[in-house]
Amino acid sequence: MQVVLNGARAPQVLDTNTRGALEKLAAAGCLAKDAESALRETYRLYQRLTQVLRLSVAGAYDPSDAPAGLNRIVASVAGMPDIAAAEALLADTQSRIASLFDDIVGPLDLVG
Repeated sequence: MQVVLNGARAPQVLDTNTRGALEKLAAAGCLAKDAESALRETYRLYQRLTQVLRLSVAGAYDPSDAPAGLNRIVASVAGMPDIAAAEALLADTQSRIASLFDDIVGPLDLVG
């Protein structure tokens, strides 16, 4: 979203790679360093989880139905000791990033 909002006035932020765009937005002063850091870490977390799940499941991933070994792998790539801690990390991360989005972009008016 920031690339779209800032691309016209700061074309140096344009990048087809998410991580690259985050770094360029921070370097151009369009994104606070702490926000860039939080978004970069979240991007890395989601990339690791996505890669494991793409290789491991054909449909939706449900930890309560998944084999224990897969849940251990998911927890491990999330840097957590078990799947419950990984789920808590994801819930916290989603909440923090949603709040960060609101701080950066502001609430979206989807009705009008």
